[in-house]
Amino acid sequence: MPPNGLNRRSVAWITAETMVNTLLMLGTMLLMARLVGPSEFARAALLIGLVQLVNLYVEGFFHDALIQHREAGEDAFASAFWVVQWAGLLGLMVAAGGCALAGPGWARDAALLLAAAASLPFSGATGIMNARLRREFRHDRVAQSTILSRLLAASAGIGVAAAGAGAWGLVTQFTVAAAANAALLAWRSGWRPRRTLSVAALRPLVRFALPNAAMHTLSGARLQGFTMLVAGLLGLTAAGYVNMAFRLVTTPQVILNLQLMNLGFPVLARQQADRVALTEAYRLVTKMVTTAALPIFAGLALVAGDVVPLVLGPGWMPSVPLLQILALGAALGFLRLAGSFLLRALGHVRFSFHNAVIQLVLTLGGLLLLRPSDPAQAVVLWVLPAMVTAAATLPIVRRVAGIDLTTQLRAVLPSLTATLAMAMAVLSLPQLPVAADLVCKALVGATTFATALLLLDRDARDVARRFLHRAEARPG
Repeated sequence: MPPNGLNRRSVAWITAETMVNTLLMLGTMLLMARLVGPSEFARAALLIGLVQLVNLYVEGFFHDALIQHREAGEDAFASAFWVVQWAGLLGLMVAAGGCALAGPGWARDAALLLAAAASLPFSGATGIMNARLRREFRHDRVAQSTILSRLLAASAGIGVAAAGAGAWGLVTQFTVAAAANAALLAWRSGWRPRRTLSVAALRPLVRFALPNAAMHTLSGARLQGFTMLVAGLLGLTAAGYVNMAFRLVTTPQVILNLQLMNLGFPVLARQQADRVALTEAYRLVTKMVTTAALPIFAGLALVAGDVVPLVLGPGWMPSVPLLQILALGAALGFLRLAGSFLLRALGHVRFSFHNAVIQLVLTLGGLLLLRPSDPAQAVVLWVLPAMVTAAATLPIVRRVAGIDLTTQLRAVLPSLTATLAMAMAVLSLPQLPVAADLVCKALVGATTFATALLLLDRDARDVARRFLHRAEARPG
C-alpha cells in the first residue's frame, strides 16, 4: 500500500459504494414519495431526524476519533464499542418512555419514533466496526456490507409503504438498514470486542470526539430546526416539498461527502506530521472532492426541471426551484470540504464547530426574523451561510496548516472552470421533450466537463493517460 494509503482497490470500492448507494437511495426515495405523499413523507423525515440527532452520540461519536488517533489500540476500540452500546440502549429507553407518556393524539407519532430509535444499538456497533476497517483502508468490506444492507432495507420499506402504511415504510427502511448493516459488518470483519472498559484508552479519544460530536449536533439541529420551522411557518405540505428537494440533494451529498471523507480523512491524518507531504495530500484530496462533486450538483440544478416531473410526477413541481437552489448551495459547500477534512485531521475540530454555529445562527435566526412566506425564500436562507463559511476556510487553512492561498485556489480552479463551461454548454441547448431533454443535457454536460478538465488539469491528464496505458496493455 502506498505511504498515504491511497490505492486502486480502496478508490474502486469507495466509488462503487458511492454510486450504488446513491442510485439505490434516490430510487427508493422517489418511489416512496409516490407511495406516501408529501405530508407522510415530511412526518417520517421529522421523526427520523430526531433519532439521527441522537445517533451522532452513538454511531458517530468515536468513529472519527478512532481514525484520527493513530495510537488507538484494541482497548480503545473495545471500550468505545461498549460505551456506544450503552448510549444506544439509553436512547431507545428514552424513546420508549416518551411513547408510554404520549397522549392519544400523538400515539402514532410516538410509535414511529420508537421504531426508528430501535436502530440505535445497531448503529453504535456499526460505527466502531466501520472505524476499524476504514482506518486500515479495508473499504471493500464496508462497501459490501453497506450495499447489501441498503438493498434489504429498501425491499422491506417499499413493501410496507406499498401496503398503505405511509410513514411506516420510511421508518422500516431506516431501522432495517441499521440492523442489517451491523450484522453484516460483524460477520465480514470477524472482530469481537473484548469485555473491557478502559478510561485511559478513551480519554484521548474523547478530547477529539466531544467537540466533533458537538459540531455535528449543531449541523443536525440546523437541519431539524429548519424543517420544523418551515412546517410551522408554511404548513406540512410545503415542508413536504422542501423535504423532497432536500432529499434529492442531500442523499447524494451525504453519501458522497461520507465516502470522500472515508478516503481523504485517513490520508490526511496519516500525513499530519509531514507538512510537505500534507500539502501534496491536501492538493490531491481537494482535486478529488471538487472533480467528483461540482459537476454532479451543478448538473442537478441544470436538469431539475426535467428530473422532477419525470420521476415524481407533476404534483411535485413546486419542489423544482427549491431543488435548484439547494443543489447550487451543495456545490458551494464542497469547495470547502477538503479544508474541513484537513483541519479535523490535524485535530482542529473547533473550526468545524464554529462553522456549524455560524450556519445554525444565520439559518434559524433568518427564518425567525424574516418569516418567509414562500419555500424558495426559506431555502435561500439555508444556502447563504455556505458562502460565508466557504470563503472563511481559505485563510484558516493558511494559518493552521501553512498552505498558501495560491495553492488552495489552484487546486479548485480546474474543476470550477470545467463546471462553468458545462453549465454554459447545457444552457445553450434548445428545449426538447422532457426525457430527451434530460438525456441530451446529461451527455453534453458530461462531455463538456470531461473535455474542459483534461485541457485544464495536468493531474487529470495523467490519470487518463495511465488508464489508457492499462487498457492497451490488457490482453484481448
